[in-house]
Amino acid sequence: MKKKCFLLLVLLLTARLFALDLEYKAVKDSAKCERKVMEADLKVQFANKNIKSFKVRAGEKIKYDTFADFYYITQGDFGYYAADDSRSMLKAIGADNKSYYYALDDVVIENADKLPRMGKDKDIKYPRESLYMIPSYYYDVLKARNYEKIFEYEPYWLISDDNTYDWTDHFNPCYLTLTNTYGVIVYKDKSVSFLITNVTRTAENLYRIKIYVNEKHKSYEGYDPRFYDGANIYLKYDGDYVDVYINSFNDKIDTFVISSYNVREALRYTTYEYYDEIKDITWPRHADGSCDYETAVRLQSGKRYRASDNLRLRSSGSTVGKPVVTIGKGTQVKVLGIGAEQTIDGITSNWVQVEVQTGAKDRDGKPIAAGTTGWCFGGYLAER
Repeated sequence: MKKKCFLLLVLLLTARLFALDLEYKAVKDSAKCERKVMEADLKVQFANKNIKSFKVRAGEKIKYDTFADFYYITQGDFGYYAADDSRSMLKAIGADNKSYYYALDDVVIENADKLPRMGKDKDIKYPRESLYMIPSYYYDVLKARNYEKIFEYEPYWLISDDNTYDWTDHFNPCYLTLTNTYGVIVYKDKSVSFLITNVTRTAENLYRIKIYVNEKHKSYEGYDPRFYDGANIYLKYDGDYVDVYINSFNDKIDTFVISSYNVREALRYTTYEYYDEIKDITWPRHADGSCDYETAVRLQSGKRYRASDNLRLRSSGSTVGKPVVTIGKGTQVKVLGIGAEQTIDGITSNWVQVEVQTGAKDRDGKPIAAGTTGWCFGGYLAER
């Protein structure tokens, strides 16, 4: 019996000795608690009388508790659904050699290089410093203003034996989000959450991210086995574009674009064909300044054009002008004057004052009086 207990102790100590050695440092005054709490506002949750909490000072060092091997990474704030009320948590050993739960966003890895373009997306409920990226093909979808183009890249949305299944109720864009300490990737039918153990700048615009995935996360449905404990993610930057590889440059996941919550919402609007709600899209650029999506449309005063889609006329030459009427696709107009230049939906053109021509109809097919005037963005007008 004693021999068995001794062997068990040796095994436990060996596991502890060779386990992940990951140390963090608190970047700001925060809190830690004795048990797991998933609510977002730390000040509120640690004020709860049922939760014993302790102060964490900026600069305090903690070490990942490999015995507990616990981390919880919420996907809510990364655009998986709406921003939720969760915080990503880590169980770690504090200065008193006891285990507590810490907020992962309040700590950093010491001696790790910082990824470029990290920022806070102020459009989400609980912004944290992160790098949020989506596959570049989503911008092809937005440019085409056609939801069916999604199926060219993600055909699995069409596969269902359930006649009541509506893919738009389940659609959320694929993404890769990286913070200073952890990451989440949801790509096609695979996903995984992981801790970041180190970040190294290996060359100009090239970074290697070493990750850790515990056994619990490996058991989740859709786990991608390429993301194992000790795996490396490589990021190759090209302006707003990032080529993402896993473990070697022979295994490219995809080309991603550094993006935002606003673009994620635009993709959601696309699935419902709410194309008029899609606006203020910043189209990605390469490091040399070029853009794959921008085009320039130059119009001449006194010349006639047609609306390339249903087009809203406004009282003044900007998006803040009050709507006058929405002309139907193909409606002919005459340009009366040229206004300010702007880039919308990747199209650079001028706002123009136009006059509706004879035979015009609105988007519902109702007649519009000839001579009706208003302002519209010239990028949505085409040659007759």
